[in-house]
Order: sequence, then C-alpha cells, then structure tokens
Amino acid sequence: MVKGKRKIILTSCLICLSILFGIQSVHAAASIKISDGINTPIVIADGSGSDSNAATGVITWIGSIGVFDINVTTGSTKPVLGSATLPELDLNNLSINSTGSGNLWVEFSDTGFGPLPPSYSSFITTVGGTSDDTTEFFSYVDASNTLFGTATQVGNLGPYVAGQDNDPFSGVTSGSASPSSPFSMTSVAKITHGSDGMNTSFNLNVVVVPEPISSTLFIVGGATLGFRRFRKKFKK
Repeated sequence: MVKGKRKIILTSCLICLSILFGIQSVHAAASIKISDGINTPIVIADGSGSDSNAATGVITWIGSIGVFDINVTTGSTKPVLGSATLPELDLNNLSINSTGSGNLWVEFSDTGFGPLPPSYSSFITTVGGTSDDTTEFFSYVDASNTLFGTATQVGNLGPYVAGQDNDPFSGVTSGSASPSSPFSMTSVAKITHGSDGMNTSFNLNVVVVPEPISSTLFIVGGATLGFRRFRKKFKK
C-alpha cells in the first residue's frame, strides 16, 4: 500500500511538472535575438534583466555585437481575437551603426497567438526605413508555437539596396497561413554593412487581418503611412 501511494504521488508530481514546464514553453516571453554569424547570439526576453523597459510586451535594449552598435525598442500585442486590435508584432525604433563590415540578423518573436478561425488567414508585413547599404525582411508563422519558429514564411521584402532603391524605402506584402491552434509569429531583419560608419534604421510590422479584406486599399494605405513616417523622421 505504501509503495502504491508513493507511486501515485510520484506520478502526480511528474504530471504537474510536465504541465508546468509545458505551459512555460508554450507561453514564452516575447524575445529579440541579435546575431552576427560570428559571436554568440544575444537574446533579450521581455521582463528579463537585459530588458530596460518595465512595460509588459515592450523590450528596450542598447548594446553591441561584433562591429554593430544597436539601439532597439519594440512592442508586441496579443489581444483577444475580435477586439479592435489584431494580433501583431511590431519591431520599431531600431537604429544600427557599424564600425566595420558584416551581416546582422535581428529577430523578434512571440508565442501564444490564436487559435484563429478560418476567416483569419492573411498576414500583412510592412516595412519602412533608411539604410546606407542592404536590408532584407522576412516574417513567419509557426503552428508548433515555438519561439523563433520559421515553419511557414508569410512575408519577404527586399533586398533594398542603397543607391538602387528609394531611400527611405518602404514595402508591403501579404501571405497566408491557417493555424488551428496557438501559434508563434516571428519577424526577421537582415542588415548588411560593407564598411564602417554606416547606419540602418527601420520599422517592421506583421499583423493578421480578417477575410474578406480590400487588399489594395490596405497595401496602399500601409505603404503610404510607412513612407511618410520615415521621410518625416529622417528629414529631421
């Protein structure tokens, strides 16, 4: 009897721990990952010691990796479906300076979005900014609900090349995904600087929108808004 009770208690504890750690992994904090392909990537989780912003869902970080000096502030929203604000990732107010040549990847990710009904399947990605060299942007949805998951690409903008594209640049694209369970969203920016003294600044936004939607109006409006925002900012 004693052994049987111990076995039941041990099993119950293991189940509780599995549930606890399962919940923690599914509902990981919104995080930014910064890497240059050479040094150990830097991960800043919302509310961690590396995050200097106390607000939930907002990450502020100033630091460097390799030849890049970075100033980033970003906000993430995860509202209840059907509210005025839709599930969104917004990587904004990001400024990057370099003291040499190299590549930089900035990833922003959060878990626990959805689940979405079939009428919500379009993911709109918008970007606007300015750069002295080359930038490219991606957005992903992952039905495994994994932080920084890249199972399904729903957006790709660029590469924008200084001297070949308008500066400030802007773009909008859409992609479809229909996750039926909680999922993660991830946005990625790849920045290339060919020499020292270069600067890149941008805003990258990913949002899910309901169907049907007037794609033309949304795209034109989003592109115009992004262009005006960055033209005003960088004329100062």
